[in-house]
Amino acid sequence: MRRVASSLLVLLGCVGSPDGARPDPLAGAEPLAVSSFDATGRSAPLVIPSATTLWALAGPDECFALAGDGGGFAARGAALDRVEAGVVHYQRVRCDTGTPLREALPAGLEVAWVPHEAPTGRARLGLRFLVTEHSAVRGAVPAELLAALAAELAPADLEPELVATVSLHGAPAESRFGDLETEALDALLALGPPAIPGVVDVVFAGCLQREDALGVPSAVLGFTGRVGGGGGGGADAVFLPGRRCESFASEPAPVDVDRTAHLLAHELGHFLGLPHSEGGGDLMATNPQLATARGLTPAQVARLREHPFVRPAP
Repeated sequence: MRRVASSLLVLLGCVGSPDGARPDPLAGAEPLAVSSFDATGRSAPLVIPSATTLWALAGPDECFALAGDGGGFAARGAALDRVEAGVVHYQRVRCDTGTPLREALPAGLEVAWVPHEAPTGRARLGLRFLVTEHSAVRGAVPAELLAALAAELAPADLEPELVATVSLHGAPAESRFGDLETEALDALLALGPPAIPGVVDVVFAGCLQREDALGVPSAVLGFTGRVGGGGGGGADAVFLPGRRCESFASEPAPVDVDRTAHLLAHELGHFLGLPHSEGGGDLMATNPQLATARGLTPAQVARLREHPFVRPAP
């Protein structure tokens, strides 16, 4: 949740970029409303006259979801959502189960809208690789991976740009987390330098175990903190495992570049706002390992290019 504190400064008019060079796509956010949650856990309704991106900020341990005409996915601390014209509100949810929390919260929901025009031509998405000692993504692999990823994203005319590769030291061999209980993943991000505005962090971790509502863990092929990332909430990044959870080997698993690029493209789709699709006929299939899970539909391409992190290529 490293972006949340700085994000509040943006809403108050203090805009800056950590590296002093890259533009912050959220720096132009314009305050829309300050709201509380009533006894049912709902915020005041917002009338949205036209399609836009909403950025909502709450306390770092508050979980909530966009509801109403533009319903979205639950978030912890902050959320970035593309919404159509209509009436929307936010609903508190329990961080452990994701179910509605019908309790009042007097303080604290700030909502802004983020001006952004989707690029009409070739576009670019900045990435930063954060590599733990439990991943074999080293040496020449990042460049090979970027080339394979470019082929995966070609249907969207979207070019991945590797801004930096950073080694993370002291990461655990295994990380367990829930969809909203992301403290272990936030701890991985905290091992690295501050986030770069407008750049997606991709963490190459060890074994990744996602726990369900009953606490039962299962290994995952990849995880994105939220469908619609970039707002600065919990686990605001893409995470890929570098070790097999069922293996007793102490060494990272070898990197299959094409497979890793495919799974990364799938997770980046989630970060840019794409949910799972039905039928298994495109990149966002529930099971991305299907042979048919390739390409993107025109609607998916249009949607992901609306994300503020997607910018025109030079």
